[in-house]
Amino acid sequence: MTWLDPLIARLYDPILRSAEANWLGRERAALVGRAKGKVLEIGAGTGANFKYYSEEVEVLAIEPSKSMCRRAERKASSNIQCAEFGVGSQAWESLLLSSSFDTVVCTLVLCTVPDAQQTLLDIQRLLAPRGQLLVLEHIRSHHSHAARLQRFLTPAWRCVAGNCHLDRPTDQWIQSAGFRPLEERYFSKGAPWYTAIYRRS
Repeated sequence: MTWLDPLIARLYDPILRSAEANWLGRERAALVGRAKGKVLEIGAGTGANFKYYSEEVEVLAIEPSKSMCRRAERKASSNIQCAEFGVGSQAWESLLLSSSFDTVVCTLVLCTVPDAQQTLLDIQRLLAPRGQLLVLEHIRSHHSHAARLQRFLTPAWRCVAGNCHLDRPTDQWIQSAGFRPLEERYFSKGAPWYTAIYRRS
């Protein structure tokens, strides 16, 4: 986390308000509504997904930003627990040793974690047999010119957007980590996006 963290947390919801109303909220609802059983949400941010969870699931929502986590807690219902830690932390390592989840949810987070490929391997360990990974992410374009532009913009963008990488081939990395796609869809909203449901291998 950086000194910009409180500012990013304060601006996050207002910046995304139009997208959430016009399309992003629908994408979240369609995906998060598929969560079942014991759920781990990685990088919960300000809790934008919380209202889409069924009351029947039990959610552990982790978020390394103290400022984001405090805002998420205000949106959490009784079946959602917020915890202030992120991937790669000591608490994350403890989670890997002690927990298995029926569902892991990643929305707009694999672009920001320090090592997305290792995180995906960790998720394999965290999921119970036949557990599912739900993903909604922007990804590196499959078109070379657009991908080069994403690579060019990423260093500056990371500094102002909480380590968000515009150029990660997250769709490819997920399958390289051994997940089996059950449903997947590519779409564009000014940038390439990807949403999918995976089964643990």
